[in-house]
Amino acid sequence: MIHGFGASGVMFFPILKGLMEHFKLVLIDILGFAGSSKVRISDGTASNQQNMDDYMVGWFTKWLDSMTKLGFLPKKFNLHGHSYGGYLSSLFAIAHPNRIEALFLNSPIGPETMP
Repeated sequence: MIHGFGASGVMFFPILKGLMEHFKLVLIDILGFAGSSKVRISDGTASNQQNMDDYMVGWFTKWLDSMTKLGFLPKKFNLHGHSYGGYLSSLFAIAHPNRIEALFLNSPIGPETMP
């Protein structure tokens, strides 16, 4: 489960008990948000949306690969994202459709271009 912009995995707390009866849950804090590591991103990456998307999906992919290799996650899994987490989940699913069993998006939104 991936939270939205400015939030954390804790936001899902009210629904966890019911979900845990049916699913193994993994909640992450997006890199740079809440309890995750704070990172320094170059101006070139931060100022270019495609570069930023590639950076975030790359980070998420590396994390998932590590968790899968360690046996904490299966190769294919259900992925849920809310708001910006939904946007990132969509980007990951497009890049790695073979990893996704099911994709659940709640109010997904990403950066908007200026008119």
